[in-house]
Amino acid sequence: MKKLIFLLFLTLIGQFVFGQKRIRKDELLFEKGLLLQQLVSEDLELDDIINSKDTTIKLQQELAIDVKETSLNKAHEYYQELIDSFPKSKLLYRTLNNKGFIELALDELKRLFKKSLTAEQATKKKAALVQD
Repeated sequence: MKKLIFLLFLTLIGQFVFGQKRIRKDELLFEKGLLLQQLVSEDLELDDIINSKDTTIKLQQELAIDVKETSLNKAHEYYQELIDSFPKSKLLYRTLNNKGFIELALDELKRLFKKSLTAEQATKKKAALVQD
């Protein structure tokens, strides 16, 4: 019985000593931002839908722009929180780099959205002129 308790005690001690290391908060924020960024750019293939020339998927394009913008904004928030909270983090330079890429992508989305709005307004004006 004493040997069983001793083995159990050693097993528990071993788990604490040799168990997985804890992830730090700065690493967690970086990984969250990176996963969102990779999800949008690689896994969901939203750029294929957004850049499609097919006019029948207008609603899907608007939804893809919205999903991409929302996800990138959330990743940007994670990166900004990491920069503000952990200015001495070893992940700071990678965070700044990824944040820059997100800002470029968000600027491109704004440009595409404005372009789609002006195209829609032009279509409405043409339809109004045809009806008159």
